[in-house]
Amino acid sequence: MDFTAYRFDCWPIEFEAPELDMELEKIDGRANFKKRTEIINAFFGDEDRTYTLGDGSKPLFKQGNELILRRYRTKAIPAEDEEEEKEERQRLGLSVDEDGGSTVCKTEEGKNDAVQEEAVRKLPKSAQDSIYAGRLLYHHDGVTVLKVQKRRELKGENKDFRKVVYSENYASQMAVIVARDNLQYVLIESPRRAFAPATMSYIIESTLNRLLMVEYNVMLQVRPVRRKEEFWGVVNEKQQRGVAVKSLHFKLDYPNMPWPDRLLGERINRVIQEINAQGEFILKGQHGQPMKLNTKAGERDKDVDDLVSYSCNKGNSLSVAYSDGSRTKFGNIQTGNVTVALPEDMLQSQNHDLFPNDIAKEVILAAKSVSSMNDGQG
Repeated sequence: MDFTAYRFDCWPIEFEAPELDMELEKIDGRANFKKRTEIINAFFGDEDRTYTLGDGSKPLFKQGNELILRRYRTKAIPAEDEEEEKEERQRLGLSVDEDGGSTVCKTEEGKNDAVQEEAVRKLPKSAQDSIYAGRLLYHHDGVTVLKVQKRRELKGENKDFRKVVYSENYASQMAVIVARDNLQYVLIESPRRAFAPATMSYIIESTLNRLLMVEYNVMLQVRPVRRKEEFWGVVNEKQQRGVAVKSLHFKLDYPNMPWPDRLLGERINRVIQEINAQGEFILKGQHGQPMKLNTKAGERDKDVDDLVSYSCNKGNSLSVAYSDGSRTKFGNIQTGNVTVALPEDMLQSQNHDLFPNDIAKEVILAAKSVSSMNDGQG
């Protein structure tokens, strides 16, 4: 069974607005950032887990093995989809208010105004999130396997040759979260059963962010992993046609782990963390001249090759400007094509108790193969 590989990266939130609730000062985002894998794994542990959202609602995230996952809604949706979402909220135990948003059932009490969500990267209000049912299948040793479900109409025919639509049909798709030291991945079942892999990655990102932001002052982003050889292949093809490289523009996220982040060098790494920053690194030809960039394997500049590896491993943006005025941008935040194979019996197991304890070992090996995919000097 094939899974598309995505990498997730975290960073601490630093609040600036003094009018925010003073309770925020007691949340140490940097300390929680250092414990990010431990915190994420705790979301899927034995106890029930609740959201604590800025709009005051507290729908359960996890009750037993049943999950409620979310996706930010950033624009209006068609009326028929709106009606379907209302039905899904009710199915999951959420009431629907007059404006179409959801509030938690009356059995859930209390409000929490700890965070004004618009103060954090202007994320949409949580009351308007799209809601999906999920089920926890397996959680062990930093590996979490879950399924996310979506209603999909099934068209067929009855015994009288009349067309019928089975509106209660559902489809589900698997996602694997690997949160361990030096391994931060989301692996998404590639054959589309309910969602495109990019959509599923966005659901995982939205769900984990809703959990991480308020309680821990940490945020997260999920991006597809890329192969560095594909980058070099594109640049090499350009140069073979006589088009030279004028500049390379790397965007560098907050450092997460030592295994790729060492490429930045200890000094840059330390500065980015100390001042809570992102970085950009630009290489361009001297006084507008073309760069002398060797693209062939075994002949590339080691430091440039390392920076390309870093960008591809993290899914960071990388753009190339050419002498003919064209430009290539790598790092699409939606799609990825790096896949790994996991055991077929993962799909057949419907109860987490049926999973063997060593399934984590196979997942970890697959994640390590992704982490080392771009290693070595090209």
